[in-house]
Amino acid sequence: MKWILALAAGGLICISCLLLIQRDELGDEAKNQGALSSRVAASSVSQSGIQRVSTRTPRALKSTEKGSSASALFGFDQSTAILRNDPNDPEQLLPEASELGSVELAPEIEIDHVLALLGSFRSVANAGCFPTGFNYEITNALLGKNKKKIAFISEKNVRINEEGELTDKWGSPYFFHAESSTKMEVRSAGEDRKMFTDDDVSSYRM
Repeated sequence: MKWILALAAGGLICISCLLLIQRDELGDEAKNQGALSSRVAASSVSQSGIQRVSTRTPRALKSTEKGSSASALFGFDQSTAILRNDPNDPEQLLPEASELGSVELAPEIEIDHVLALLGSFRSVANAGCFPTGFNYEITNALLGKNKKKIAFISEKNVRINEEGELTDKWGSPYFFHAESSTKMEVRSAGEDRKMFTDDDVSSYRM
């Protein structure tokens, strides 16, 4: 009888030991899962932050950030592009392109020159439609980034700033508003360099 009780007691001790070991293992597993959850949560926050940044509208970088070539920043470099005409040969451009930037031009005439270039682009290189997009995108289209590979202005023109934008005589980027595929507004901020104030200069072309 005594030996049966001894065996039973020994069995209980073994079972208790097994239960303790299993409890410790479950505790370690819970700790590991908790740590893993923390890492996943941290990773999700980080990825969320990256997505929020990446969905912002790209801005033009300052000259100190982007180097010397503004057009290269936006994926087009006229100097290395294969074009059907020479943008640095005045005889291969409209007269308005060569005159653009002249100190003798009144702001109203200069805007008309810009509209003339856009009208030529529309007729020759874009199936009768005005270009759309940000200023630098429209400027790139005039520089030769178009399906016809025709340049309508030289990247050396003084009216193209370091951000690759076409500017008015006061250095402010023109505001291009394509009201439709066949109607374009070009607006200058004027001498006060503030858009939509009394001294703005604007014109339409249809």
